[in-house]
Amino acid sequence: MTIRNILLILFLCPLSLGLFAQSSPQEEARQLFENGDYAQALPKFKRLLTLFPKDAGYHYYTGVCMVQTNYNLLKSIEYLTFASNKNVPVNCYFFLGKAYHYLYRFDDAILAYQQFKQKASRQEIEKLECNRQIEMAENGKKLIAKQGLFNVYQTDSIKKEDLINFYNKKLKNGTFQKKQVKELPFLKGQTIWRYISSGDKIFESAFVSKNNRDLVVVGKATGKNKPKPENLGSTINTAYDEDYAWFNNVDSTLYFSSKGHNSMGGYDIFKSKYNPHTKRWSEPVNLGFPINSPYDDILFVPSEDSNQVCFASNRNTNDSKLTIYTISYFSNYTYADIVPNTDLVSISNFNTQQQRSINQPIINNKKVLEIKSDNKWLINNINATTYPDNLSNNTEYNQILTSALRFQVQSDSFFRKADDLRQKALVQNNETEKSRLKKEAYSLEIRSKDAQKNADDNFAKAQAFESGISSDNNVKDSIPAVTDDLAKKAFGATTKNTRQQDKEKNNTSKKSTPTPSSSKIIYEFKVMNSSPYKTLNDIPLNQTLPQDIIFRVQMGAFSKTIEPDRFNGIIPIYGETIPNSLVVKYYAGLFNRFSDAEKALNKIREYGFKDAYIVSYYNGKSIPLSRAKEMQKDLK
Repeated sequence: MTIRNILLILFLCPLSLGLFAQSSPQEEARQLFENGDYAQALPKFKRLLTLFPKDAGYHYYTGVCMVQTNYNLLKSIEYLTFASNKNVPVNCYFFLGKAYHYLYRFDDAILAYQQFKQKASRQEIEKLECNRQIEMAENGKKLIAKQGLFNVYQTDSIKKEDLINFYNKKLKNGTFQKKQVKELPFLKGQTIWRYISSGDKIFESAFVSKNNRDLVVVGKATGKNKPKPENLGSTINTAYDEDYAWFNNVDSTLYFSSKGHNSMGGYDIFKSKYNPHTKRWSEPVNLGFPINSPYDDILFVPSEDSNQVCFASNRNTNDSKLTIYTISYFSNYTYADIVPNTDLVSISNFNTQQQRSINQPIINNKKVLEIKSDNKWLINNINATTYPDNLSNNTEYNQILTSALRFQVQSDSFFRKADDLRQKALVQNNETEKSRLKKEAYSLEIRSKDAQKNADDNFAKAQAFESGISSDNNVKDSIPAVTDDLAKKAFGATTKNTRQQDKEKNNTSKKSTPTPSSSKIIYEFKVMNSSPYKTLNDIPLNQTLPQDIIFRVQMGAFSKTIEPDRFNGIIPIYGETIPNSLVVKYYAGLFNRFSDAEKALNKIREYGFKDAYIVSYYNGKSIPLSRAKEMQKDLK
C-alpha cells in the first residue's frame, strides 16, 4: 500500500485518526473545518491539495473553505465542480451553488441548489435552508435588472467589533448599543443590536426563538416602569431574521436589514414608513442593487441632510472585517437598466467610483482622470474622461459629467432593446403578442429619447460649468483630420460612391420613391497586430454616411482623449461627436450587408468590447435594425 493511500484512509476514518495520528495535518485541518474555523483550515487544505492534486476530498474541503471565507470564488467553483463528480459529501453541490450565488450567477446557483436537493436528505435540505437559497437567487435575478446610480465618497474597512463606535461617531441624533441576552438561558452569550432614537423609542432585535430574530420597539423607561417590547408585526417581521434598525424621526421611515422578504441573499436593506394615523407600516421596499448584494448588508443610515448615506457589508471582506460604504444618497432613488455583460461584482464593490487617481500629463490644457476598475462597461463609458485642472476634484462637476455619460448609455441601451423587440414582432404570428411587442418597443423608444434628453442636458450643464470656471478652459476641440492612409482610402471610396449616388438621385424624377442601392460601398474590415492609428488625429470624426442601407458596429462612448491603442488593431475606426458634450461615439466598419456587420461584431467582442452592437442607417439617418434588414431583403 502506498503512503498516499495510507494517508487517505487516515483522513477518511476518524476512529483510525484518533488511535494513530492525533496530530496529523489531515486531522488538524479536518478538526478546524468541523469547528467552523474555515480561515485557519483553508491554508492547510490548500497545502494538502498541492501534495495530492487529484484527491477529490481535498478539492471539496478547499472549495468549501474558500466559499465560507469569501476567498477566490472562481477558483472555489473549479475545486467544487471537480469534487462533485467524485465520492464527496452531497453538500458539495450546495456550496457550489453559494459560490455562483455570490458571483451573481443566479441561474447556475439555482441549478446547483436543485442538484443538492435531488441528492440530499430532507434534514440536510432543511438545515442548510436550501429552498430559501433558491428563493433568494430568484429574487436576485429580478433585483439586478436595474442598478442604483450612486457616487462613492469613501470606503472604510473596519473590524466587526468596531462597528458601533464607527456609527456612533457619525450619528448626530440617537445612538447604537449592543445588549447581551440574559433572560433566555439557551441564548447565553448572544447579543442584540438596539437603536435609541432621539425621540422616545428604542428599536431593537429580539429573539422569538433560538434561531429567529424579530424587530421590536420599546418605549424609554421612566423611573421604575419598564415598558414591554412591542413587536413591529408581520409587515416588517418574517420567518427569517430582522435586525439592525435605524429610525428617521423626521419622516417616520424605518431602515432595517432582513433575511426575509425579497432578499437576494443574507441580510438585505429595506425601508418602511410608519403611518401614525393608521398605526401601520408600509410594505418594506428592497433598496436594490448595488446597495444590496448576496452577502450581509446592514445599518443603512442617511446623513442629516440626506446627501450621503453609509452602510456596512461583508461582500468584500473576510470573517473578521466589514466594509463601510459612504455613497451619495437622494430621497428619490435613480435607477438604470443593467447593460448586458456588465461586471456585477465590480459594480457591487463600488470599484468604479472609489478608485480614482489624477495623472500628471496634460492633454490640450487638461489633465486625464482615469477611473481604475475591472468593470469593462464603465471603463468603456467613463474612463479617460478629460477634466480641466481646476475641475478634476470638483464633486459637483464630476457628478454632472458622470450622470451625462450614464444617461447616454441608458439611451443607447433602450434603443437597442426596442429594436430587438421590433425584430421579434416581425416574425411573430400571434397578433396579440405582436401588438404587445410593438407597444413595448415604442415605450422603450420613448424612454430612450427621455434618457438622451437627460444626457444632452447634463452635457450642456457640464460644458457651462467648465466655461464658467476659467476662461483658460474655453478651448474648443477641433475635429481631427483624416491622416491615416487606410482611413483616407476607406472614406475616399465612400465619398466617391456618395457623389455617384447623389448624381443618380438628381437624374431621378422627384416623384419616384428612393430605393436601396445594391452598389458596393464596403471597405475592408480586419484586425491588425497593432493599431495603425498612432495619434488621436489619425481617427476620423463625423464622416458623412453614404445614401444607402448602412450597418456599422458601435464600440462604445468615450471621451475625446481615448488612446488609439485601446482599439487593439481593429480597422477602420471612426468617431461621431455628441453635440454639447465631452464624449465621442466610436464605430468600426461600414457594411451594406447585415451578415458582414455581424461577423465584424463577433470579432470586435472577442477583442474586449463586450457591449458593442450593430446600428443601422438609411440615407444617413438612423433607422431600426429590423427595418434595415427588411429593406435589405428587397435587394435580393
